[in-house]
Amino acid sequence: MAVPNLQRYFERIYDSLQSRRDCVVEELVIEESSPARSAVIEGRISFWDDSTLVFTEIYTMRGVALIRTQYVYQYHDGHGHLRFRYDNSPHYPHVETHPHHKHVVEVQQGTESVEAAKPPSLAEVLVEIETHLYPEDEDGPLDANQKGSP
Repeated sequence: MAVPNLQRYFERIYDSLQSRRDCVVEELVIEESSPARSAVIEGRISFWDDSTLVFTEIYTMRGVALIRTQYVYQYHDGHGHLRFRYDNSPHYPHVETHPHHKHVVEVQQGTESVEAAKPPSLAEVLVEIETHLYPEDEDGPLDANQKGSP
């Protein structure tokens, strides 16, 4: 049985993903250690434009606190190109928020940069993905016909 904090978090992730109508949860795996002191959450979500989010979160209970010790959120566009990735791998020590950072890819320019970033939640990453799915122009949100979506 899950520690209450872990169980509540699992339920919140599940409810958040199931309430969205613009995506399909292709995979959501939650592996708890015994005696429920840590967990690995892995998921793959596809969106209406064939873009995908693949993510991994690793949590550990320290006392009564639920601590996310590792994470990666990787978003690819409908052509399979990486658009952004958040992670906390300690391979960019010069970044102000080390080890937390964000990879940003500009596909048309063929460039990738690494930026300082606070550790996002899955909910925050989904909100950021919405800016890719539903871009705005100076007059407000584009409608589906302007974006070329189905």
